[in-house]
Amino acid sequence: MEQLSELQIHFYNEYEASVQISTSTQGQERQFSEILLFSSLALRQLRCLGSAPTAVALARILGAVGNEISHLLLYMSIEELAVYVPFVGALGVDISRLFSFAPALHGALSALGGDVDRLVRELQPNLAHLVDYRGVGEKQFIAHLTWENERALLQLKPKGFGIFGRGTNYYVPMSVILLLRYLFDANQGSAGYLAKLTRAANLCAGVYLQGKVSSTSLLTVPAAIALEAVNPEHPAA
Repeated sequence: MEQLSELQIHFYNEYEASVQISTSTQGQERQFSEILLFSSLALRQLRCLGSAPTAVALARILGAVGNEISHLLLYMSIEELAVYVPFVGALGVDISRLFSFAPALHGALSALGGDVDRLVRELQPNLAHLVDYRGVGEKQFIAHLTWENERALLQLKPKGFGIFGRGTNYYVPMSVILLLRYLFDANQGSAGYLAKLTRAANLCAGVYLQGKVSSTSLLTVPAAIALEAVNPEHPAA
């Protein structure tokens, strides 16, 4: 069994988190291991959330990566937007542009006299974002990814949630969003890598929305997704 990578996500509070990845792989193998790590975490967290509204939101956002994510918000109610906006904003979508796509936000904007900048200023501090590592966070996701016989095994340990799992519906999907944001930011100079990562995110969304995420599929589907993402001629399961 070969250990490919280790992941640490530390949430220092609701809006600040650091992401660290360590791996022994290099070059094309590193690309594969990182995309496999992302696919494994995304599907594991979607499995954890089940059919919760935040799971559906996460899947739909992942499915829209590479396209116009803001269009997801078109015609949503204010209640639905409250679920989506924290994750869309954390991924880096320009919040000010949302008012062009989401009619439900027009009322909030009107209450502020049409001052988009003011509303954005009020929303912006409440969006999760990446910060430099500064030690152990209040809540953590620690993961080890191993590889054997073309199967990926993700050992994931959430910490800081207590026996009742308080905050799960926020921190679990946000861990996926922030890992994706971290990988996008770290690879801005490689269009090829970003295309592969985008493809993996889209495939993860499709697998979940088709009801194909199970304890059994978690052993094989992330690898199939990563393989297709780096080699389109290799179809995912």
